[in-house]
Formats: sequence, C-alpha cells, structure tokens
Amino acid sequence: MTRGPYTTLLKIQELELVLKESQALHGEEKEAQELSEKIDALKSDVPERTLKHFDRFRRNGVGITKEVDGRCRACNMVIPQGTLNRMNSGKEEPVCPSCQVYLYLSAYNWEN
Repeated sequence: MTRGPYTTLLKIQELELVLKESQALHGEEKEAQELSEKIDALKSDVPERTLKHFDRFRRNGVGITKEVDGRCRACNMVIPQGTLNRMNSGKEEPVCPSCQVYLYLSAYNWEN
C-alpha cells in the first residue's frame, strides 16, 4: 500500500501546529523561520491539486485525519466499506465522503 503524499501532509500539519504554538508561547523568530522552511520544503513534494485541497481545509482546522475502524476522526462519520476498499486499492482518493478532509487510512499502519 502506497501512502502517496498523505504521510507528507501529516508532517506538514504537525509542523504547522508546532509553529503556531511556538510563536504563541515563545515568539522566537529564528525557530519560526526554520519551521517555515521545513514546511515549504515538504510542500514542494506534494502535488499542487492535493496541496490546494489540504490547505483549504487546514485553514479551518484539520486538513488530514486518520480513519479508524471505518470512521473519520474529524467528523466521526462511518465510511462505507466499499468506499474504503476503493481508497485502499488506490481507485479513489482518500477523502472523507462527509467532511471532505483527507484520510490517512488505517491500512497505512498508522502509529499511535
């Protein structure tokens, strides 16, 4: 199972959260600049269409979330098994049919 750009999106989301928290707590410009550079480098590895979709939802909170036991962790809706099968086989983009956030599928062996 290929993870495509979704592992990279997870890293971007995590670094953006760290950057926001760091700026709020410490206000250190040097650390913020380093994190911003890491984020930009990671973004260059993600296809433009995927990144635009991610950024649109990330502005409102979550751009990617994990799927656990057939449920989206962002909206807690059940994802139909047929849809999950198509996502796992790569025939369908891993996007929650309810909230449209990217899904990091449990088939990717998400580490807790």
